[in-house]
Amino acid sequence: MRLAKTGRARLAVSAAALLSIAASAAEARDIKVCLLAAKTGPFEAYAKQTEAGFMMGIEYLTKGTGKVGDDKIEVIVKDDQLKPDRGKSLLEECYGDDKADIAVGTSGSPVALAMLPVAEERKKVLIVEPAVADSITGDKWNRYIFRTGRSSYQDALAAAAAIPANEETSIGMLGLDTAFGRDGVKAYKDALASIRPKAKIVAEEYAAGNTADFAPFAAMNADPVVMEHFPSVQTQEESEAAARRIMARIESQGWGNWAVEVIGGEPFIGFTGLSVPTFEERFVSPPRHREGAIELIGDPYAFKAEAGVGFLGVVLGSVQATDFARDLLGAQ
Repeated sequence: MRLAKTGRARLAVSAAALLSIAASAAEARDIKVCLLAAKTGPFEAYAKQTEAGFMMGIEYLTKGTGKVGDDKIEVIVKDDQLKPDRGKSLLEECYGDDKADIAVGTSGSPVALAMLPVAEERKKVLIVEPAVADSITGDKWNRYIFRTGRSSYQDALAAAAAIPANEETSIGMLGLDTAFGRDGVKAYKDALASIRPKAKIVAEEYAAGNTADFAPFAAMNADPVVMEHFPSVQTQEESEAAARRIMARIESQGWGNWAVEVIGGEPFIGFTGLSVPTFEERFVSPPRHREGAIELIGDPYAFKAEAGVGFLGVVLGSVQATDFARDLLGAQ
């Protein structure tokens, strides 16, 4: 019964949106709906269900005619490949070149979050389904965003309810190192605090997965203050290419630049490590980090890294010392 009601509620939201578009037209025309999903990659199964379910919903809504009144519904399907920069550009293409009236998607939360500003800029409705991050309709929300699926916190409440209510339980969390993974862990913590206060999170580990979420790195590289001593700010595509080069160097060399996280705080404030300069410069700029939109200039993270990795790299003369350097930094 609950599933049936949920399905009807989702259909009602889509139907209301389509009917409002149809009512605004003076004569028959095509209503263009852009459907975005991660058809390529680990969320392929989600994407297939999203597309099949959406098409079934259109068929049910229109009683098989594919029309609302005299207006024909045209669905344009696009594959964002679970890449935030691609999802953002595809949505811009939907609203621009394709002249879509409304958009629906997408499978992954990092991609959905990258798409939200596009809907606001274009003043077009984006119905988010099935991405679940709370921030989509939380602090990142704007008035053009609607959600028809569940959220991370709703998932978390269901999971927390399975924990014994009157026992002290220690829990270790595993998640993807993406907006979806970290949002899910935070939601679970909040749910436990709300309904299972005796349960405690004692460990958190985040796996890189396919490392498709380069949005925080791109945001840092697009900030003119952070990039003050670099040749220029970087586009989303340039940032992703740079991140993949860094990852490739670590894979081939065993050392390089690593992302910096504030334990118990922001998951990404910048990067530090070992690298070979490719240019000559007469000065070294002061370390700059980023925490959301807040600059952290002069904080100790880069200096600890420099003291640990730099000192060991020079004195011991071996990149194999980086494991020991990591232990040193952890101790600090």
